[in-house]
Amino acid sequence: KLDYFMLYKPDPEQSAEIRSYGNQKFFRAEQVLENWGKVLEEVDQIQQEVELQAGLSPRTCDYYKCSDCCSHTFPSMTASEWQYLETWMQQNDYPRQEAVERAQAIQAELKQKLEVVDKSDPAYSHRGSENPERHKFTCPFLLDNKCSVYHARPLLCRGFGLSTDNNLSLKTCKYYQNQYRHNASPENERYSYDLRNAQMLAASSDRYHNEGKHLIGTIVAWLSR
Repeated sequence: KLDYFMLYKPDPEQSAEIRSYGNQKFFRAEQVLENWGKVLEEVDQIQQEVELQAGLSPRTCDYYKCSDCCSHTFPSMTASEWQYLETWMQQNDYPRQEAVERAQAIQAELKQKLEVVDKSDPAYSHRGSENPERHKFTCPFLLDNKCSVYHARPLLCRGFGLSTDNNLSLKTCKYYQNQYRHNASPENERYSYDLRNAQMLAASSDRYHNEGKHLIGTIVAWLSR
């Protein structure tokens, strides 16, 4: 099947149809945080299936030695994701203070400091409100061109390249785009991981643990808080 995908050249005039796979494991709001590791395990399993169905290489980033999504972006995460990452850093004796200093150095260069915002507040409900100036910077966790918190990285980092949050468009890069373009099915399908179920779980956990608030901030904002 994948050999056929590799040989098939889709009609560029034909619109693509997204076939997405989302998380199937659900937990009550008060149970999400303690089970977030299981949510992430399922995310990884789904993405492996997406890679298989779409004919995408799981070694794309390593092969091209590319870390552009970590170097020229502003990944954000929920309070629950951040708490999970904090716990992971404590359990693995991660040099947290060094990452904090890198985040503070980024903040010092900005005219408008990056803040953690409450997405349940109408003033911050719009997309990108956690980074209104759309600043781009190198992630404080990127060391030697690799993610130093890879096993606890946020959903947005985990899904970048082959994911969607609206089932209309893909969050992807040029290396994945080239593979998608040449590995389409006769129906010109695009297989992807749908972030929305996991995002919904994180949001429910946030509201449970933060008095109804759905807190989101860039990694820099969380580290320098």
